[in-house]
Amino acid sequence: MSRYRNERLYVMVTKEEKEAIKQKMSKLGMTNLGDFVRLCLTVNPIVQIDVTKINELIYEINKIGVNINQIAKAANTSKNVYQSDIEDVKHQLDKMNKFIKIIGKSLREVR
Repeated sequence: MSRYRNERLYVMVTKEEKEAIKQKMSKLGMTNLGDFVRLCLTVNPIVQIDVTKINELIYEINKIGVNINQIAKAANTSKNVYQSDIEDVKHQLDKMNKFIKIIGKSLREVR
């Protein structure tokens, strides 16, 4: 069954963008640009992901890395590792794991 299409869309692209579009079409085995564009615009969902939690995780991981390096330096310098240092590392790792779980949950909800 064919459909009558009477509306036009005009889109300007760069040479590189056009080549990228052709490559994607080729990967899908498509040769008709109109069919490909309609497929991309009407079938594929547009997903917006809030990356603030990921940025928070990256920040926390960096802080944890700094803390662990400070503890390692102190241990190598004094040859002593204190229980409080070990507890601090455990606390930091627990905090990181909580962030990872939050992000994992958020990403699962995107599907």
